[in-house]
Amino acid sequence: MAIIEAGFQSPETVRTAVLTLYGGGEGRSQANDFLVAFSKSDEAWKTSLQVIGEVQAAAQQGQMTPGDVEQVAYFAANLLHNKVCKVR
Repeated sequence: MAIIEAGFQSPETVRTAVLTLYGGGEGRSQANDFLVAFSKSDEAWKTSLQVIGEVQAAAQQGQMTPGDVEQVAYFAANLLHNKVCKVR
């Protein structure tokens, strides 16, 4: 699956993985594995902030459904929350 091959650095990769995970169908297991590994990476801090910004822009431009925006933004914000709680 292209999700794994694209690497952690891409906010688009994270967005695609989240939508694959919650959308059902093929690729859910790989998307989950990718997101678990991503959440443990140091890159997750920066990339999650980028994801939130890009999702917000995509929503304003009508490029994502409100449900997709909610799922992706929640994932990224929750990931940051969990990382902050671990640092304390």
